[in-house]
Amino acid sequence: MALLYFNNPVILKHLTPTVVALYCTVVGASPVFGEASGGTSTADLGDLSLEELMNETVTSVSKKEQPLFDSAAAIAVLTNDDIRRSGATSIAEALRLVPGMNVASANSSQTAVSARGFNSLYANKLLVLVDGRSVYSPLFAGTYWDQQQVMLDDVDRIEVIRGPGATVWGANAVNGVINVVTRDAKETQGGLLYGGGGDVQQTLAGARYGGRIGERTYYRVYASEQSRDDYLLANGQPAQDNWSSRQGGFRLDHHPTDDTHATWQSEVGTTDFADRTADAYNVNTLGRWTRNGSDRSGVEVQAYYDRTHRDDPLTSASTVDTLDFTLQHRFGIGERNDVIWGLGYRFIDGKVAPTSAFIFIPD
Repeated sequence: MALLYFNNPVILKHLTPTVVALYCTVVGASPVFGEASGGTSTADLGDLSLEELMNETVTSVSKKEQPLFDSAAAIAVLTNDDIRRSGATSIAEALRLVPGMNVASANSSQTAVSARGFNSLYANKLLVLVDGRSVYSPLFAGTYWDQQQVMLDDVDRIEVIRGPGATVWGANAVNGVINVVTRDAKETQGGLLYGGGGDVQQTLAGARYGGRIGERTYYRVYASEQSRDDYLLANGQPAQDNWSSRQGGFRLDHHPTDDTHATWQSEVGTTDFADRTADAYNVNTLGRWTRNGSDRSGVEVQAYYDRTHRDDPLTSASTVDTLDFTLQHRFGIGERNDVIWGLGYRFIDGKVAPTSAFIFIPD
């Protein structure tokens, strides 16, 4: 892949003949590309000792910020800079960088991702979250990775737990948890354009703009598009599995005080599988409010709504509506113990329509 970045100096990286991509910073000054969790820039990481590097903070293990070295789990973190340098064009491709993860392409659009072996297209023991929203399909198990086209430039980090996480995260977190955390709108100010194309990854394009409303409220809006050509069968003929997707959305972040943060984000995405007369779409919106009383206490309230539709005559036609609400409170007891408690409610309404290949009885 060839990536060409415009941010005053022009840098040409990762040159191979398959894909050419163009990135251009349009308006304003963005932070250092590759800011890690905790606000450490890529340039600063080279000055840290091994002990300091291990103290980068993570949140997925126990739902609170803690040093990576102190986390009681096998956890790996992909930063924004790791993803950019890899040349990955999707979350699924970026997960190939994580030790212990098994990532395999089933066809041009579908990817099988699992941890600790036992990989399949619909791995039902791996929980996948995007900013706290579960993207696991409760009807057919697993994750439809072709519908998870998060704009990679907006990803702050991907935290991957390899091993049981069901105690904290609930059902499906048996073999691991993948938590995709996107960047605060405050960190994505200004404009960004990118585009590219190639033989298999035919198009890859997107635009983002971030601004400010008042002194403590930030926003960003984005839109992206990509398409892929057919994979080839063993006899050299096209597999008729080409596809394309489009996604857009916004994020609003409000910081009324240094210890309080409110965020609201919404997305809509469509996917077309041209030669299979199939289509899919996803609409979601999420709101979250957090307040930290001290280093060891805090309250978080989150709610989201998600609708995922997938219509493929060769497999199934389904629509899933999910409404989720969670409340979490954390406080310390003594010098060494923290208590995290909360409440949660999730309502799932799934509808499956009969196709030429599958009929569900009862409906």
